Amino acid sequence: MSNPFSRLAIAVHNRMRRAVQGPPFDPNVFQIVTPDEEINRRLLEGLNHLSRMVCYPVGYRFRSRWVSSVEGKTTANALETILASLTLRYFDPQLALDAVRCFFVNQSLEGVVPSAVSPMSASSVPSAPLLLLPALKCCETTGGRDDLAFFYNRSVRFSDWLSVHKKREDGLFHPGGREDLAEGFTLFPPAAAPSGAALENHVSAALNFIMVYHFRMMSLAARRTGSPRDGRKFEARARKLAKAVVDACWDDARRDFFDVTDGTRAAVSSPAALLALPGEVVDRKKAEILTAKLETLAAYNPSTPSRMLSLYLLLEGLGKYGFHAAASNAASNALKNVVRCPKSARNLFLAAASLPILLENVIGFYKYHDRYVIKPGIPDQWKERRIGIVDRAARRAVYLVLRETGAVECRILREGAVEHEAEIRNFSFRNFVFSDRAAGNEVRNVPDAGNRRYAY
Repeated sequence: MSNPFSRLAIAVHNRMRRAVQGPPFDPNVFQIVTPDEEINRRLLEGLNHLSRMVCYPVGYRFRSRWVSSVEGKTTANALETILASLTLRYFDPQLALDAVRCFFVNQSLEGVVPSAVSPMSASSVPSAPLLLLPALKCCETTGGRDDLAFFYNRSVRFSDWLSVHKKREDGLFHPGGREDLAEGFTLFPPAAAPSGAALENHVSAALNFIMVYHFRMMSLAARRTGSPRDGRKFEARARKLAKAVVDACWDDARRDFFDVTDGTRAAVSSPAALLALPGEVVDRKKAEILTAKLETLAAYNPSTPSRMLSLYLLLEGLGKYGFHAAASNAASNALKNVVRCPKSARNLFLAAASLPILLENVIGFYKYHDRYVIKPGIPDQWKERRIGIVDRAARRAVYLVLRETGAVECRILREGAVEHEAEIRNFSFRNFVFSDRAAGNEVRNVPDAGNRRYAY
């Protein structure tokens, strides 16, 4: 259904639904005001564009609201949907879950989750095993377990399919076809992808890093849905695969990860080496070695969905190892490049997709169903200038100011009255439990935690 007639039919259908029901989400429900007017303007333009990309149920395959692809207006793309859902959860978590749900309800009988869906068909090419990520994030925001149980159970089937069809005897995962080395599956395609018999003996560092991260997500989802035994099982798989990929792809002499073909490591290091961090594949010493690659990110332009999602995962990984300042700097540099890009449909979408990066790695704002976590990484050029976040769904506003002393003044208002007021060191964090949702045993205003690792 990629012809002009189907595009017109879907456009008319969406216009009629919008005329009756209003826009899919209101960008004013969650507002961010930074000291950088260019970021504010491009972010608002991106969110308005994302609102126009959201479509209503149509056809046999789209049984819930979905996000149309930038390139194909009648198709939903898995990577783009992951990015869109990570942003939409701040405005409408149920809409974010609906967008991801359309991929899982179109799962094949074997368990394959498609990389693309259109109104009457679904791709046979598997998606990157990362669709559970926005589901986990949305359920953190809502506190709901029923939705997470649905996504987890479907992901178990996909995980089993991957283990049956993509796993080698040595425990590593291999590409079954050239489509598995595309951006939609590994995020980082190799510079020179092998073919023929060599493809069967090719070990992609990127693919195995993503699979480790996938197993970590599965472990977390299992525990959160009341299956601790399965959680331990997936955690054991993650540790076993992490050891196998380090043994196969890490070169002690060159201090880097390399793809392997027919037992021989590639001459050029894998560009996906930094993706070892979000899955916690390496120890602290190797993580410090890999962060030297961050110098190359100064001019990093997340110009495609795969590059934007890779950046999001990388920044999450830096946080897991305690490199909060490095994450903030990399995020700030990437945001500058997003703002400078010429205005186009793709760049406006990527601007909207950069919202979680701005919130989590620069402002340091994390939203949960019963609390905010504030972990600021505010750049020096924003000193003595106020950052504001208005969360109308929670009836709260957050204001942050980085002082010359390096301390961040934080004030949280609930319906105009001060609910929390505290001072936090930049690159540390605190929990702020909502006063109307406290049960009496939550952590409130945790003392300054410095740079120790955090678990949330």
